[in-house]
Amino acid sequence: LNYDYEFFIEGNNISIRYVDPETKVWVNTTNLENLKHNTLFITTDMGSAVVSVPAVYKNVFTNNTLEIMRDLEVPVTIEKWQGKYKIKTSFPVRTDCIGEMWALTSKGQLIDWSKQSSFDNLLNHDLGIERRWSWDGYYFKIPSNYVPSGENMLYRNPANYTGALCVRLNDSLFAKDMGYIMTYVCMQNQNSDGFWATGPKSLWLEEDFAIGENFYDTRFNTDFATSLLRAYQNYNNKDFLKNAIIYGNYLVKHAENNHYKTINGGWLVEDYAENGLYNRTHVSLNHHLAELNFLYELYNITKKEEYKTVADTMLKGVEDTKDQWVLEDGNLNYALMYNGTANTMVDYPYLTYNDLLYTKQLLRKYFNKSSEAVEYLMRSKLGYMVANNITGY
Repeated sequence: LNYDYEFFIEGNNISIRYVDPETKVWVNTTNLENLKHNTLFITTDMGSAVVSVPAVYKNVFTNNTLEIMRDLEVPVTIEKWQGKYKIKTSFPVRTDCIGEMWALTSKGQLIDWSKQSSFDNLLNHDLGIERRWSWDGYYFKIPSNYVPSGENMLYRNPANYTGALCVRLNDSLFAKDMGYIMTYVCMQNQNSDGFWATGPKSLWLEEDFAIGENFYDTRFNTDFATSLLRAYQNYNNKDFLKNAIIYGNYLVKHAENNHYKTINGGWLVEDYAENGLYNRTHVSLNHHLAELNFLYELYNITKKEEYKTVADTMLKGVEDTKDQWVLEDGNLNYALMYNGTANTMVDYPYLTYNDLLYTKQLLRKYFNKSSEAVEYLMRSKLGYMVANNITGY
């Protein structure tokens, strides 16, 4: 037994774009037959639409996870019908699963496909294979060392990568609408403490730091809170700023309670936390920079001195330890470990460089000053990236 659903898009001719699940490249076709199972970007002479995959999930939601039942998912079909196009979807009617889909439609053009950036930016954000947009947030493929895990498992990711991309670009009707919707929905998941929990348990965090499920990840949270500030500026909705401030206050408390003090009174703030007792964690440079950058931006909007004071103290922590971050080959140390465990993690190819660059830009823009330590770390990382043909920064 299936539940069939259909809706219509006006138009006399059509083009359909999607990322091929196998080749990972864009397809642009007018052929309505044998469409692949992915998010469809539809353009007609009378409008446009973005149509999600008809998703089927197991009717079990452990710690904000979804399990895709791929063998029960059926691709969207499209057929011409009296000056319109009929979009048809189908879901199984079973008690052990749920079906879900979404669509964004417009009488105008949602995306200007003449811009190459539209292809490039959406390529890895297909929201069909390893990322999904669901009624309560943004879901991302789960790491293998999380519980629960599995090939078809997704978890609600606090960072809202795709929504954040849309907010940052703000370059099309699709980006503006989806950026607002995704950011507003994900914002609702903020807990009473002021952060957005990662639901599944990380076996790595459990083993090294005795941190369990529903933990606080400083990078995911700070990235999303930064996106809230962008959304506030783009959409002028004060709710975005209000919730960013709630998180900023939580981050300040976390920094005050969970840091290592450096030689000149700086702080290096720990990456993770859980409500309750836990072992102290490491400090990764990319997390730490994202946090102080966010606090500088929050200070610039609110003029609350406490945010700047904490950010300055965190920057001092980097300046006090600048030589500890640089490896022999010029690459940067991913993290400094003060809890007795060895750092076996390798720094991201260019993420930390981008964080350093943003710190440099904010210091110049807001305070007309620079940091020799930030410049030093940027030079070292850039030299390593050039020597190893790393691009994309």
